[in-house]
Amino acid sequence: MTCGKFPLRSDVVEAFNNPPTLTVDDALNSPKRRRITVTGIVSEVYGSETFSPGGSGAAQKRLQFNMTTPGGAGTKLAVKFWGCKAEHLEVKEGENTEVRHLEITNYGSKTEATSTSKTEVKVKPAVACIVHKSLKTMLRAQKFACV
Repeated sequence: MTCGKFPLRSDVVEAFNNPPTLTVDDALNSPKRRRITVTGIVSEVYGSETFSPGGSGAAQKRLQFNMTTPGGAGTKLAVKFWGCKAEHLEVKEGENTEVRHLEITNYGSKTEATSTSKTEVKVKPAVACIVHKSLKTMLRAQKFACV
């Protein structure tokens, strides 16, 4: 066996360090082990539980929640956080959330996303509707809604 230099594709390194931002539907169709960023709405939060993954005997905390795409087809992506990431994470149902540096995995026949050492969670603020009184008359005939 010989050791030596090998070509390193810069596009692969870039995609690893800055994963693409996907919708829930696109994330569900991603290949296993792909690093992604996913945006969506937290639809269900399951309580923190303690598990021994793979029967290793080393118990870890796990926090799981589902994400959906706003106005999407209703599909859900299970997102799992392990260890200290699960202990310190607080998400609430209905929050518009961006989760960076997840890894696509398969559990049984189901596609999921799991945390990595680089995973970050960012809750996006809800868009506020503030309409000045003088604008109300101008908007009377128009429908005005916040997304």
